[in-house]
Amino acid sequence: MQTFRSRWFQKLEKPWPIELGGMILGVLAFWYFIFGKTVGVQTTVLYWGVWLGKTLGFDASSWSFFQGKHAKALLGGFWHHAGSLLVLGIIVGSLLGALTASEFRVRRIASGKQLLAASLGGLLMGYGGRVATTCNVGVYFGLIPSQSLSGWLFMAFVFLGAGVGSWMLIKYFT
Repeated sequence: MQTFRSRWFQKLEKPWPIELGGMILGVLAFWYFIFGKTVGVQTTVLYWGVWLGKTLGFDASSWSFFQGKHAKALLGGFWHHAGSLLVLGIIVGSLLGALTASEFRVRRIASGKQLLAASLGGLLMGYGGRVATTCNVGVYFGLIPSQSLSGWLFMAFVFLGAGVGSWMLIKYFT
């Protein structure tokens, strides 16, 4: 006899219909649009770094970036910043999704070249997000639904960067 828990996990292991996923994403995007908010993953992760640095004795609050609205955000700390709770929810939700779909794997790094490629890609993505002053989540939930030209340009360059990165990965790092 199946328990409630095992039936629940069996349902979660199957892919969701794409229509359902689209509707959920649409409702979330509408929610952010109505309340005039954008998803601030990139800046929130920057705050995390500053809070961690402050704990370790490094104070970045005097930097020009952290004056004005960013100064106020730094004062509250991790648990008093809504973006931190949102990003934490994204991380936990992604982990739970991978675990329930039996897709979570810890893999050994195949080679130093693979580690170099992943590190370089991560640094370039982080730098690009800071230059764009947003991340892909903010673009897809905020800028593109509001028909912002910068959102569409961001998306075009993400596709271009993914293509170039994939080509480089296959040619130089495999």
